[in-house]
Amino acid sequence: MNKKTITFIAAALAAVTLCSVVGWVLANRERPATAHFGILVDPSDSRLARCDALKTDLIEILASPNLTRHSRLQLYGTGDSSTHDEPVLLETFAIPLNIQALKTQNRAAGELNKFIEGVIYRCQQQGVKTRSPIVLGIKRMLDNLVVAGCKPQSGCVAYIQTDGQELSEPAINAALKGKMPRHPDTLPTIRNESIAIKICGFAQVIKTGQNSSPHNVSLAQAADTVWRGIFTNSESVTLKPHCQ
Repeated sequence: MNKKTITFIAAALAAVTLCSVVGWVLANRERPATAHFGILVDPSDSRLARCDALKTDLIEILASPNLTRHSRLQLYGTGDSSTHDEPVLLETFAIPLNIQALKTQNRAAGELNKFIEGVIYRCQQQGVKTRSPIVLGIKRMLDNLVVAGCKPQSGCVAYIQTDGQELSEPAINAALKGKMPRHPDTLPTIRNESIAIKICGFAQVIKTGQNSSPHNVSLAQAADTVWRGIFTNSESVTLKPHCQ
């Protein structure tokens, strides 16, 4: 093998090595965080279910600074006996992002309204349910958001519409009635280190046989304590009495 051939082979190997290094760097460089979102609606017979109140949450989602073309919204409904209390993933929506690319404000507004009305319409298709497995619904939603890629820097948010009257978890049901367990460890916990939680609707209730007791300040405070306490990152939990 002459010197010219050896030089050519060495140059080729160097080029291949350089391409491999560049490829590895491009594949492993830090990508911008992508925000994903979840909405869980509890259509139980004990609450004033208002899917149109989702509009406020959807507008907030559209204003998220971490939206990318990969961002998605997962819409859930709580489960019942027909699903063994497992929540139902009603639909996954792509979030309109390239609104600025549309030539007119009317077309941009039309695209946003189409998204908002589509989510609300799908929410309204749920039937009223007599059970409220809220905790399981939240856990499944957050698990799916983590699988989708939610990390602490992603800006992911989970929205929950519920009256907070959990009936499927006995320990939580008792605690909501002011009978806090001696050992808080008996209450289930939900990991939410990478996802902010926004819950609304505790004050929007309808009297049923299962929640005939009137609310008072003591029960309201118990509900606040219990629901914040089940999340591992309670500082990222926001509670609003009404969904509006």
